[in-house]
Amino acid sequence: MKQGLLQDVNTPIVEFFGDVLSNQSDIRKQHITLYHLLTMSAGLDWPEFGEWNYFAPMEYSKNINLGANGLSMTIQDMLKFGYLYLKEGTI
Repeated sequence: MKQGLLQDVNTPIVEFFGDVLSNQSDIRKQHITLYHLLTMSAGLDWPEFGEWNYFAPMEYSKNINLGANGLSMTIQDMLKFGYLYLKEGTI
């Protein structure tokens, strides 16, 4: 915002991702703003931490590329790594 690239945190993200959101069946996603994303209050359903099996085998997906060397993983798998790091490698 200081650089003038964004005018307002209340700007709907549809202005940036309209082509992606136009294919969504959930109309609520078109009302999500930058503020919602920055505060993680977009209202999207996420599994509770207790619902995940942190130590289940990881699933790799070609649809999510988050590594410079082509490593792909789901958000749940990233959480498993983070949890393991937080616990300093102990279960």
